[in-house]
Amino acid sequence: MNKHHVIVVIIAIFVAAGIYWLVSEPDYTITYIPQDRHASEIDVLRRKAESESASAMDWTELASAYLAEAKFSGDPNLLELAKEAADRVLQFDSPYRKNALLVQTDVLQRRGDHEKALALLDEIERETKEEPEALALRAAALTSLGRFDEALKTAIALVQKRPSSAAHRTRALARENVGALDEAERDFIAAIGLEEKTDLSDAIENRFVLARFYFRKKELGRARRVLSPALKVSAEPRLNILLGEIELADGHEEKARSAFNLAYERDHDPKTLEHALSIKKAGAH
Repeated sequence: MNKHHVIVVIIAIFVAAGIYWLVSEPDYTITYIPQDRHASEIDVLRRKAESESASAMDWTELASAYLAEAKFSGDPNLLELAKEAADRVLQFDSPYRKNALLVQTDVLQRRGDHEKALALLDEIERETKEEPEALALRAAALTSLGRFDEALKTAIALVQKRPSSAAHRTRALARENVGALDEAERDFIAAIGLEEKTDLSDAIENRFVLARFYFRKKELGRARRVLSPALKVSAEPRLNILLGEIELADGHEEKARSAFNLAYERDHDPKTLEHALSIKKAGAH
């Protein structure tokens, strides 16, 4: 084989590899259909709940609205308001008790009170058959406590009961924690495929956890590609922090510093600023 033939073969290999990559790698684009969001929606629910004729259902709707808005905006004050509204539900003898306990469990989980969250979930299970929402919260709490085998068992039950995008993401995280990486990757990708086009926060979460998964596997290019669509629709600090870690691991110090600075502008967390400053100091040597 002469030199010309060798070059042709090499080019053919690269072309074939490129085609394989285009065909085999999923599309990470976020397709989102915005829903009408009225600033006064929570105010309407609050006035209804605070009226003299308010029912347990009114307070349940308000608690759920506060929690949904807290997830969307990241505002911790809304978590406290969600808990307070859920507390009011529990003052009634009503079928909405389970809903209130689920809201309280979600709030506890987001605050890092994982043991208390599990205790509430045990209470829900004693009173009613455990729902998919409860299974998802239980898996998250068990994961946070390092009880990975139990978390995986719970996540498997969750997917069997309701194979949603969030359920597959929950099982993917559980599988990643026990080292079942191939199965975890399949679940992460399945989660993206099952996304509701009206749920932007779910789409962002799916790309964040999958990008982090590839980052941990040192597949930096793929991690960057997965994260990119989320960065186009959200300025959440954690997204830019992960991007900064990817760029730093890839030797792109300027890009990493820029990403950490963007995150700091949003979260004002000294640890985020420390990341950026440490890169600057390292570059000065």
